[in-house]
Amino acid sequence: MKRLLAFAFLLALGAPAAAQDWPTRPVRLILPFAAGGAADVVIRIVGGAVAERSGHNLVVDNRTGGSGNIGTEAAARAAPDGYTFLVGTPGTLAINPHMFQRLPYNVTDDFVPVSHVANFPQVVVVHPSVPAATIEEFIALAKREPGQLNYGSSGNASTGHLITEMFRDQAGIRIEHVPFRGGAPAAQALVAGTVQLVIDGLPTWLSYMQGNQIRILGVTTADRW
Repeated sequence: MKRLLAFAFLLALGAPAAAQDWPTRPVRLILPFAAGGAADVVIRIVGGAVAERSGHNLVVDNRTGGSGNIGTEAAARAAPDGYTFLVGTPGTLAINPHMFQRLPYNVTDDFVPVSHVANFPQVVVVHPSVPAATIEEFIALAKREPGQLNYGSSGNASTGHLITEMFRDQAGIRIEHVPFRGGAPAAQALVAGTVQLVIDGLPTWLSYMQGNQIRILGVTTADRW
């Protein structure tokens, strides 16, 4: 748990034949998760900077569903002309190949890595109504009420899902999983009180930190962030 980081890669399907003429039209960035999540926040910052330097728009195309597999497949099937990029995540590139018997894409054959974009920690967040101000207090609460607390994630086999399952197993607690189509829908469900706990990337929570909508219990890095 100490070293688990969420990060995004930008991968290209192919290089344009004449790099000096690229780009001549908008470039599409396929993101396999919903708008407002950690990867979406980061890639829009990066895309804005690239667009400003290049003078060409980078369009973020959110293709949600299937634990990120739907959007990743769309990128794999796109024309390899240098105008479609995939915003990859640990879930789609490292976890899914080991969690699904069949995938509609092959990480090593269908994509060419271009750039490592960002590192950030996962953040452990609860709804303010949860009577716990620390990880230890949450564990004690979950042990008193086994199976009564729900946690959300950005989808089955996502980074947040596996981190929370590891936390649940190590803590010896029983909490129920509710998968969503991205970190943002999971965060919205937590703010609404539908789920009590979500562990997701730091950028997911930036818009909620100023008010009393969430309570942060910790981060998954060894040091404070």
